[in-house]
This record gives sequence, structure tokens and C-alpha cells, in this order.
Amino acid sequence: MPEFIVSSGDFNVRIKRRSARKAAVDAIGLLNSSGEKIALGVFVGVCSVDSDEFIFLSTILLMEENGMTYKRIPENKGKT
Repeated sequence: MPEFIVSSGDFNVRIKRRSARKAAVDAIGLLNSSGEKIALGVFVGVCSVDSDEFIFLSTILLMEENGMTYKRIPENKGKT
């Protein structure tokens, strides 16, 4: 089974799934079940471990597909 690297913001995981999209959906689902609070980016990048070519998927759509709730952090928060 192919292995993929799934990353977004502070989240990075290696996961074996049939397709890049399935890897992204399941990786975000694993994050949901772990209960960890991790800052994600706007996009989730997915890359096969033996390639340098990423595909990018919407983080919000992947979260909604997993039944997760989210809140956006304002872009200027913490900047001076």
C-alpha cells in the first residue's frame, strides 16, 4: 500500500492509504480522534514518500468531511 506524507501548519504525519485524498481525509480524522490542539494551515499538502510533488486540498473541507468544528485565527493576531 502506498505511503504518503500529510502536512498542514504544525501537523505532519506519514500514513499508508490507497490514494492521496484518502490519506488526507484519514490523517485529519486521526488528528480529530487524538484530541490534540494543533494549528493547521489553509491547505493540506499530500505527497507520496517517494516523490517531491504535492497535491493541495482544502483543510476546511477535510475537517468538515470528518465532522470537525474549527475556528479561524485572525491573520494579524500577535503581529505588531
